Amino acid sequence: MALENEQRLQKWRNRQKQKLQPAPPVPVPGKILEQDIPKQEPPPAPLAPEPITVSDTVLQDLAQERALQVYDFCTTDLGIASQRITLQEKASLAPPETPGHQVQIEFKYVEPQGP
Repeated sequence: MALENEQRLQKWRNRQKQKLQPAPPVPVPGKILEQDIPKQEPPPAPLAPEPITVSDTVLQDLAQERALQVYDFCTTDLGIASQRITLQEKASLAPPETPGHQVQIEFKYVEPQGP
């Protein structure tokens, strides 16, 4: 869609360049010259993007991948012990009445085992 919008805009610009502007009249001292301003074609309105449909299965897979990335970040970059984080078997999608798709990732506090 973006490519098509860019092409339409470029064609409009080319048409604007091709329009011949009349030579301005030679000014005469002490006289006011009247000149009509030519009507200009407005630029093209951009085309609206086409809606994309993503299946619940794909959203579920993306949610699970995100949960694993968060888990990996917490254990690797933040240094949280892996025993202190639990992940659900499958991340669940929000009920259909909830606007948009949401995933809930829960971290549960686990008391550290003493020596």
